[in-house]
Amino acid sequence: MVDSHAHIQMFDDVDDVIQRAFESGIKYILCVGLNPDDSKNVLDIAYRFDDVFAAVGIHPLFVENFSDRDIRLIEDLARDPKVVAIGETGLDFFKGKNEEKQIDFFRLHIHISKILRKPLVVHTRGFTESEKIKGKIKKDVDRIEFSLYSETIDFKNFTLSAFDVAVACIYSDYDDRIPRGVFHCFSWGERELRIARAIGFFVSFSGMITFSKKLKLVVEKTPFDILLTETDSPFLSPRRGERNEPANAKLVIDELAKIKNMNYNKIGEIVADNFRKLFLSS
Repeated sequence: MVDSHAHIQMFDDVDDVIQRAFESGIKYILCVGLNPDDSKNVLDIAYRFDDVFAAVGIHPLFVENFSDRDIRLIEDLARDPKVVAIGETGLDFFKGKNEEKQIDFFRLHIHISKILRKPLVVHTRGFTESEKIKGKIKKDVDRIEFSLYSETIDFKNFTLSAFDVAVACIYSDYDDRIPRGVFHCFSWGERELRIARAIGFFVSFSGMITFSKKLKLVVEKTPFDILLTETDSPFLSPRRGERNEPANAKLVIDELAKIKNMNYNKIGEIVADNFRKLFLSS
């Protein structure tokens, strides 16, 4: 079992939280940073535990507060061997401001991912109506329509969703090296699932699958070879009103086992193997 996305740095009792996770059967935890200082804290935590790893980045909700200089700090941190991913990065068109700057910062994270050959942890939420954004990514959309044609994915129905714009950005400055990565807290539909697989990305499901009928249907269609689990703790508790922490990844596994009609331990093995393939293989 794994928690491929947690913000352990937000807990006051970090050691206890991690101990409970390991005692519950969680094998690996990816602790995800939200800004440069936060990413340093994440890295410090990762060094204290063999099976806790770090992702460093600037969350799209916070790009307003940072500059290109801060991106260079992220790149420096990302060179550390305990850092196995770049993020949390991506696009938030639901609560985020300055959508153009979000895209610029996301592309800078993609660049770091390509240079260091470390996967992206991608946040995508909401839609934009900005014609500026449409113009900004038009060439990338044209490129991806051509590239995905052989995959029989209909990207011609391009929308201004954070997901579609993110995929277009991933194809920006296309040089035959599409970065690896995961769409964390996946909450999109079957179309987006097919696109994620076509570009070689994993999708990670959170505790939301315990109560979302829409996501249960998406989980049914999700191939095992791109499947990951997460808690996004301390957010998105599968038990409303209760604190969420990495140990709750077992609840996500349990729900996956029910939806997939498969043995609980087998699902745990599958996601642990996928975690190793994405984050721990050179």
